[in-house]
Amino acid sequence: MPSPSTLKFAVTGLDSQVAADLIRMLSSMNSQVTQSASLGEADLVFCHPEAMALLGSRTSGKLVAVSPDATEESWLSALENGAADYLPMPCQKQELSWILESHFGSRRQQPAVA
Repeated sequence: MPSPSTLKFAVTGLDSQVAADLIRMLSSMNSQVTQSASLGEADLVFCHPEAMALLGSRTSGKLVAVSPDATEESWLSALENGAADYLPMPCQKQELSWILESHFGSRRQQPAVA
């Protein structure tokens, strides 16, 4: 598990407004956010469910499927296709925080925004 002070997140393959909202939330949580360029270095990659098969081979980080279509079917499909978690958008900051804590522990310290 990465050191809590070095967690990196990537946001890729999402609608521009969804990506902007997610990046804004991550940044408000003082998380280090990168976009697409460093998928290989990301600890957690937020992506569209349809991009998961392609991205799985490009990152060693966990994939979180992000979808504005929050249905039980899309959630199950994302998990069956390898998602470590599922985030329906729009979401509350508490939902995002819960995902981060469930994957990196409650002792996670958030670094400054990159």
